[in-house]
Amino acid sequence: MKLRTAIFLMVVLLLLSLFIISSTDLFIPREDNEVYDISVIINDSDGERWTNFRSGMDQAAKEMNANISFVTLYDKNSLEQQIELLKREIDDGADAVLISAANSKKLSEALNEMVIEIPVLAIDSKLEGKQVKSYISSDNFKMGEKLGQEIQKNAKEKETVLILKSNMNSSNISERYEGLLSVLNNSSHSYDVLNLDKISEKDKVSKILLTYLDENSPDITVALDESTIEGSLNAMEQLSTEEKIHLYGIGQTNRIVYNLEMENINSIIVSNMFTMGYLGIKNAVDAILQKPVKDKIELEFGVIDKENMYSIKNQRLLFPVP
Repeated sequence: MKLRTAIFLMVVLLLLSLFIISSTDLFIPREDNEVYDISVIINDSDGERWTNFRSGMDQAAKEMNANISFVTLYDKNSLEQQIELLKREIDDGADAVLISAANSKKLSEALNEMVIEIPVLAIDSKLEGKQVKSYISSDNFKMGEKLGQEIQKNAKEKETVLILKSNMNSSNISERYEGLLSVLNNSSHSYDVLNLDKISEKDKVSKILLTYLDENSPDITVALDESTIEGSLNAMEQLSTEEKIHLYGIGQTNRIVYNLEMENINSIIVSNMFTMGYLGIKNAVDAILQKPVKDKIELEFGVIDKENMYSIKNQRLLFPVP
């Protein structure tokens, strides 16, 4: 009888001990309680176009116990500021860094000259080098190609096209441009190129475009990023109804989506920015933990116009819900 009582007490004590160990961190530290400090350095001076990206990033941060520092530039597309901020974030103890490169080639060269002991991940715009663990983006060449095909589908034969060319140092923009030309060069549409490479402010884009339109009458204007789309909208607001031009572009902000709905924009190409943000943080945490990370992740994108913007698929791209 005493033996059975002793065995019973031992079992109770064992179960109690297991319960205490499983419900506290006193005995076995849990890896998922560690906080991972991740810095995200974009190539913009404001984060407006990154709203959906930040939603995905925040969702992943909650799930993976990450602390995010979201860093904007003082001047859009400044390589020097991006390098300076990268060094600052590393010195401040970041465990990993995500970067949308202002200048893909020169930032890659700068990275290769730096001693970096933490993972670096490229988002939206390519970076190359041994420190770069992963590149997450839609296929920007295909996005430009799809934009050209959308123009071909909707435009009348031989209508003229004006391409707003900006920030070609960033691989995402240069690849979109190449994809667009691959279609237009084999079409009936002649095109002109307005070089805005050193212009990033929307108001300046608007002024330069209005000056061009004083002497030229393109039927279609094409913008390859959000700033040039919004600069075009600023210019269009000052045109008469008779002078209205068709606008196509790549990218989204709330204003762009509103103007798509109001038919001031014909079509836009939109990347899955929510997934870019989510996978950026997930891959960063995996890289910190030295888990396998894909060196390239290609995201879906959508061709969106007034007619299809309310489809379930396109609503998920435009207004993702975690």
